[in-house]
Amino acid sequence: MMNEIAANIDDVTARTVVEAVKRGDELAIEIWDETCRYLAIGIGNIITLLAPEAVIVGGGVSEAGRLLFEPLKSLVPQFVSMVPADKINIVPAELGAESGVWGALVLAKKEYAKNYQIYAV
Repeated sequence: MMNEIAANIDDVTARTVVEAVKRGDELAIEIWDETCRYLAIGIGNIITLLAPEAVIVGGGVSEAGRLLFEPLKSLVPQFVSMVPADKINIVPAELGAESGVWGALVLAKKEYAKNYQIYAV
């Protein structure tokens, strides 16, 4: 099934994997499960180091919805020390797949403002 969605490896994206998972493709499910586990390890490390009030996940992968957030909510506590499981808050970015673009625009605007006088009109 995964072959039907993305014939070329360069065409494989989070969206194509999610579509294949929803169709029950075994390879896609294996890839997704491994991805969620590694993402949970990374998020767990961040929570252990920084103890943020929330971890906000954006970008295309966040559009997977429950398929992403349910495994993360069950896996992440396994990789966190020093923060109680009930204090771990993992949420999707409100801007979803656009969050990276908007973040880059904000950083570019700040950098531009440092180098040039910007007057509000």
